[in-house]
Amino acid sequence: MLAKATGDKYYLNIMNAFSMTSRNACLTKNPDCNYRDPSYIGEEPQRKKILWSRGNGWVFAGFRGCWIICRSVNPTDKRYLNSSAAWRRALIKRRERMVWRVNLDDSDQFPNPETSGSGFFCFGLAWGINHGVLSRQEYLPAAEKAWLA
Repeated sequence: MLAKATGDKYYLNIMNAFSMTSRNACLTKNPDCNYRDPSYIGEEPQRKKILWSRGNGWVFAGFRGCWIICRSVNPTDKRYLNSSAAWRRALIKRRERMVWRVNLDDSDQFPNPETSGSGFFCFGLAWGINHGVLSRQEYLPAAEKAWLA
């Protein structure tokens, strides 16, 4: 917002650096989803990664704001949309029935539905669909199921 208000891209560069640094610090090797935090990288009980649903949700929903700000300063900047394409597909695959679990990679670790992460994913998908940046055909079924949950 400071970049937009002042026209100084310095603030935009800081936002991009912090956003991408924190995202890349926790990415799995594929890359598709984020580990809970850097201290959990390599911690894999029962050979399953610890991919925190709520944390992935915070970042997933937050990328919307970063994209809006980047677009307002540089209309051709698609780094947030492009960097989250594989991630979106991985999130959809990890959804069980209508919601996501606490650990995106191990639904048995905490079997209860995770409402915070599911809410963030629902918001991010619905926003992207409504603003024409995500395919309605590809993402609407997941968004609708999450909304119903």
